[in-house]
Amino acid sequence: MTHFILLFLANCCNILFFGTILNLMGLPSDNIYSCVLMYIFFNLQQSIIALYFSKQNSLKSVNGTIINFPCNNIEKRLVEAVKQQSQLVGIKTPTIAVYSSPTMNAFATGFKKNNSLIAFSSSLLTTMNHEEIEAIIAHELTHITRRDVITMIVLQNIVNASIFFVSQVLFRYFLKFFPIYKKNYSVKKSILFAHLPIIHKYTINIISSAITMWFSRKREFYADAGAAKIVGCKKIIAALKRLKNSCNPQEPESIHTLCINGKYNKYISFFRSHPTLDQRIEAIKKRKYISSKV
Repeated sequence: MTHFILLFLANCCNILFFGTILNLMGLPSDNIYSCVLMYIFFNLQQSIIALYFSKQNSLKSVNGTIINFPCNNIEKRLVEAVKQQSQLVGIKTPTIAVYSSPTMNAFATGFKKNNSLIAFSSSLLTTMNHEEIEAIIAHELTHITRRDVITMIVLQNIVNASIFFVSQVLFRYFLKFFPIYKKNYSVKKSILFAHLPIIHKYTINIISSAITMWFSRKREFYADAGAAKIVGCKKIIAALKRLKNSCNPQEPESIHTLCINGKYNKYISFFRSHPTLDQRIEAIKKRKYISSKV
């Protein structure tokens, strides 16, 4: 429920912010309403397209293969474990896929919780034992039941639309606040002025990314807590410890936030999509998020 409230508030804040900016710029009310409606339409259109094709695009990005008929014991046990846990949490069994990667990783995506996909890297399936794989499955199923995939895609599209909209509007009405531009040719040709739209765009992008990544880190804690409730703390801790032995994730940038094992930047923590594995293990040991509603 929390992520729906956050999503609703984010949309309301964006609309209020855009309307206020346009009003301060002296735009007539009719034009303000038209711009806000265009923003809502653009954001919804992008979100729906991204959500509808999320399974196909994610699977294509890693060149994954759907397991229609298990061809070895590992795949048979994997399919059986996913089916059992899906019944336990009350959803239809997701589509199961495998992709070749030297990184131990997995991700979940899909438009609806009863029409979702879980993909596992070949390295994860051959390196982890069955109990650890069960914990990974539980983690991904928690993402699905919490609808984290939908929320992240919609939230990211809100951020992208915000960057585009604010940058275009402020650049268009820049002259109104700086009339000297019309008279002074040197200002027009200055390096600072020429790069001002780019500077402004990336400033908004940095702030928006920090907010999005904060939400992404939080959802990983809750997914770990959900896995602990399904298979027990011991198994999810063992799986996270095993991930510490993995190489740096090789998955495409487009699905980094979906993966259980994300890239880390020890210098800029604000822009990490995932908490460190040590932070996640410590949170489980302290049962910090397990007592919360997952």
